[in-house]
Amino acid sequence: MKSKRPQRKTRREKKRIKKRTVVMIISLVVIVASFFYIMNHPSLAVTQVTITGQKTLVESDIQKNIDNYLNEYWLGILRKDNILMVSPKTIERRLRNDFPRVEDLIVNLERSTALSV
Repeated sequence: MKSKRPQRKTRREKKRIKKRTVVMIISLVVIVASFFYIMNHPSLAVTQVTITGQKTLVESDIQKNIDNYLNEYWLGILRKDNILMVSPKTIERRLRNDFPRVEDLIVNLERSTALSV
């Protein structure tokens, strides 16, 4: 005849569960911290912006606008100048909104750390 009460866990089982939980939490924290460290590392940042073909606008105004975008952060943690996270379409849209007189505008990510406008 079986009892209706659940079996109590032994001390050894309780310790094992606590250790496993602590290891899982520490592992998760290390993985997340490593991700943010790698994504914010300077080697993954856009280092050069090349602006060509402008006739009606001052190049420094375009450069300031792009620099302002690249110096921003997503969620206050991830840099927007990361080559894996930078969006040429977003930069293009932003430049079109700020400079409506521009006819043709193409933004490309060239090589690994160069942005071409």
